[in-house]
Amino acid sequence: MPETTNGIMKQLFFIVLLCFVTPLFSQAQDALQFKAEVDALLAKWPPAENQGRILFTGSSSVRLWPDLQASFPETPVLNLGFGGSQFSDLLYYLEELVVAYQPKQVFIYEGDNDLAAEETPKAIQKEARTLVKYLKKRLPDTPIVFISTKPSPSRWHLSAAYLELNEKLARLAKRKSHIDFADVWSPMMLDADTVRPDLFLEDRLHMNAEGYEIWTKVIGDKLLR
Repeated sequence: MPETTNGIMKQLFFIVLLCFVTPLFSQAQDALQFKAEVDALLAKWPPAENQGRILFTGSSSVRLWPDLQASFPETPVLNLGFGGSQFSDLLYYLEELVVAYQPKQVFIYEGDNDLAAEETPKAIQKEARTLVKYLKKRLPDTPIVFISTKPSPSRWHLSAAYLELNEKLARLAKRKSHIDFADVWSPMMLDADTVRPDLFLEDRLHMNAEGYEIWTKVIGDKLLR
């Protein structure tokens, strides 16, 4: 997309955001902190050369996925995750990181850092709905899959909020056509109150290979072939 058109679309998009979700962004972090990382992704994977793939984006649980393509060898996929991001950041870069690629399907993992930053599940749900509305206008036939927030030992004190957000995202998916929800929370639990500790790196937040094996199975069932 030409830079001038891209700029116009972003301006129009954020006029809509200011009208409907200004209160939500009072808590949002500065999306411009990710500009260098986003620019590097666009340079590595030029949109004009990588259109029509299944696209994954969101925070570090996507970004750190070791060789995403190897997890789904029969399907062309693209990893455009950017670590530390929240829904508000993805909204800011939605045109560049999603629309420009004209993807076959989009998987989104956000909400984890939003909750850690003390944003409420209700506010995050509103941002998710804004994202859906925008993508439905720009990519009306592209299926969207929200990946549930994952449980992690380091953020277990927020588990009630995580479960509430997952429920809200699942309800959003049920109400909208071309929207789905991938539950990675349940298979990462030993029981209702215990996260599987063997699925995480030393920081007890990011996943190891065994954690990503679970994600591969859950997401593989949602993947378009």
